[in-house]
Amino acid sequence: SNVVSTAVGEHNGFDSTMSTTEQVLYVLRVSMQRARERYLQVLMQSARSLPDDVTYELYREVRSKLELKVRDIINDVAGARRTHAHTPYCEAVPCSCVYLCLQKKFRDILRSCHERNGLDYHVESLIVDYCQEVLETPEVRQEVEPLVALLVTYAAARIN
Repeated sequence: SNVVSTAVGEHNGFDSTMSTTEQVLYVLRVSMQRARERYLQVLMQSARSLPDDVTYELYREVRSKLELKVRDIINDVAGARRTHAHTPYCEAVPCSCVYLCLQKKFRDILRSCHERNGLDYHVESLIVDYCQEVLETPEVRQEVEPLVALLVTYAAARIN
């Protein structure tokens, strides 16, 4: 099945009069929402033994943090604003390479979309891969995953 038609068909915000770039940004937003939700489901597995109301509160906190972090990364990549001064883990991870790679992939998505005169399955798959790569950046993993562990441990200790 064509992932683009699924994304477009499920969301009323897609408008065929949008520019190619606007279409890419729209599908990127939809795809990122889906990727974040899948990632959150995996992250929240460690909270499954907690009461539902506690798990939901943890989920909301982690979702909020993840959304902010992903938005910052995408804005930084799109705006090419990321510098070594903003990333404390640069000594261990060549972050400029991470962001340069994401910038290149974003440009490749736009180029492919323009070359193909719009969105198709190939462009959609590039967007889905891009979203996954954003979620796999050290900045996301090193900030969100320890937060989940901390919140789950704290909640479990308070309940017991």
